[in-house]
Amino acid sequence: MNHRTLLIAIAASGALLLSACAATPTGTTGGSPAGGATTSPAAATAADTPVTSPTEAATAADTAAPTAADTGAAPSGTAALPSLNPHGAPELEAQLPDQIGGSPLTKESYAGAELAAQPSAASFLAVLTEVGAEPTAASFAYGTTQNRDAVGALRVIGADPEQLVQSFVRNTQQQGAAVGQATINGKQVTTVSDVLGFEGQEYVYTTGDTLFFVIAADRALAAEALNALP
Repeated sequence: MNHRTLLIAIAASGALLLSACAATPTGTTGGSPAGGATTSPAAATAADTPVTSPTEAATAADTAAPTAADTGAAPSGTAALPSLNPHGAPELEAQLPDQIGGSPLTKESYAGAELAAQPSAASFLAVLTEVGAEPTAASFAYGTTQNRDAVGALRVIGADPEQLVQSFVRNTQQQGAAVGQATINGKQVTTVSDVLGFEGQEYVYTTGDTLFFVIAADRALAAEALNALP
């Protein structure tokens, strides 16, 4: 769950080779070139101006000031995207198991403003709004397996546990999903038959101001995960 857009300007440059055919003066009589020809100021200026070769032009282009694309900086007028820490809530993340059903969990966690900056944070922001909390009062951790089973925790400081469960279920369930109650490994859990973005059933419960959830297609696997949670 950790999204940057870079505007790359590609400048094309070329070297212009100037050549001039001018008579070379062989001498002067009375301040004028031989033969009475008069050299104009423009011709003299052209003769005095050095000609830039293609090799010199390429060297100049190589030593030019670095662009935004070279340095990784945001181009002028482009807002820089926030850098997210994928382990911003380590204490909450540590409460999740490292594996379920023999499959390792890939875990991430976010706290405060980083949680709100997640591209998929709409559901969680809706939960926070419904329970009357600011993003700074929340932290979120989750882990998924290659089979898309998931375990997670949402802590909202000062939230009412029952209201937190109701809001979380409402904002993560598929339309028409069946919601029920069950007791698994001594834990009273709310069950949701269909969850947004996942295949399998969701199991939700709270401990204090922290909501824990498991999403798994296999009930035995869900029971193992629930047993590994606080």
